[in-house]
Amino acid sequence: MLEVELGSYEDIQSGEAASLFVDHFCEVREHSDVGLVKCDPSWPYYKNLQDADALRVWLARYDGEVVGYCVMVLLPHPHSQMQEMMWSDSLYVAPRKRSTGAGLALIAAAEQEADEFGFNILWSVPACTAVDAIMARRKTYRPAMSMYLRKAQWQ
Repeated sequence: MLEVELGSYEDIQSGEAASLFVDHFCEVREHSDVGLVKCDPSWPYYKNLQDADALRVWLARYDGEVVGYCVMVLLPHPHSQMQEMMWSDSLYVAPRKRSTGAGLALIAAAEQEADEFGFNILWSVPACTAVDAIMARRKTYRPAMSMYLRKAQWQ
C-alpha cells in the first residue's frame, strides 16, 4: 500500500531516504545537460530552511519502505514579497517503483499544502523526461519559463 508522510531534511541527509538521495544524484549526473559534477549538498542550508519553516519534505512509502521523496522550498516571490511560492528542489521515485502512483502522490501532497496556504507552485523538471510529460498533462499547470544551462568552462 502506498502512503505519503511529511518528513524532514534529516530523512534525506542520513535517514531512510538517504540512499535514494544518492541514487537520485547518480541518475541526474548521467543526464548530461544538468551540469552537476559531484554530490555535495549543503546540509546546513537545508537545516536553515527547515528551522525557518521554509522547507517541506514528503516521503512516499510503499508497504512501509521509503521509495521516493519530494523536497519543496517556501519563499516569497523575489519580485512580489506578498506572494509566497513553493519551489521544487527535488522529486524522486526509485526506478523499481515508478508507474505505481508514488510520484503523483508526492506531487499531490505538495499541491494540497500549496492550496491550503494559497501558495503558487513552481516545478523545475528536466526537459524531455517522464515527469516533464506528466506536468505537461496536468490541467492546473502551464509552462512558465524556459531555463538554459551553460556549463562552466573548466581550466
